[in-house]
Amino acid sequence: MEQVCICHKTILGLIAIFCNSVAIIYNIQYMESARKQFMSLLKINGYSITTPRLLVFEMLYTYGLQTISQLIIRSAPCDRASVYRSVELLENLGVVNRIQQGFKYKLELSEIFLPHHHHIVCTKCGRHTDVEQNKLEELLTAIAENENFTLTSHKVELSGICSGCLTIKE
Repeated sequence: MEQVCICHKTILGLIAIFCNSVAIIYNIQYMESARKQFMSLLKINGYSITTPRLLVFEMLYTYGLQTISQLIIRSAPCDRASVYRSVELLENLGVVNRIQQGFKYKLELSEIFLPHHHHIVCTKCGRHTDVEQNKLEELLTAIAENENFTLTSHKVELSGICSGCLTIKE
């Protein structure tokens, strides 16, 4: 009986490793596709494909929403000035969005590379969550139509206090 349990655990472990491997391969293939699209966008707009630009893109693709400080650390060995210049260019090309959070901001790839979504951010700890909500989209479209507008874009950023911070006694 014990042999069966050990064998069963081994099989489950191998299945988990296989599933993780498939997910990693899928992410690598998708990343490669996004990277090619990014390089094409640079070329079409007359810009060179440089190491800092690629690193900034890859770090935003890999880690998602992050501060400029986090991006600079993750983009090593590129220097701070190169990261700032790359971010500025990518913002101008519409590749990167700046998400305001109070007086600060975070960066993420635009809808060219990510599905449309919104954020909810904890005002105490800064934790953020991506929110995809079809009902919100429908409501915003209805509001625009009610005002005789055709909605072409919008930004909705929610802020509040996360459950983790609510449980902490002040």
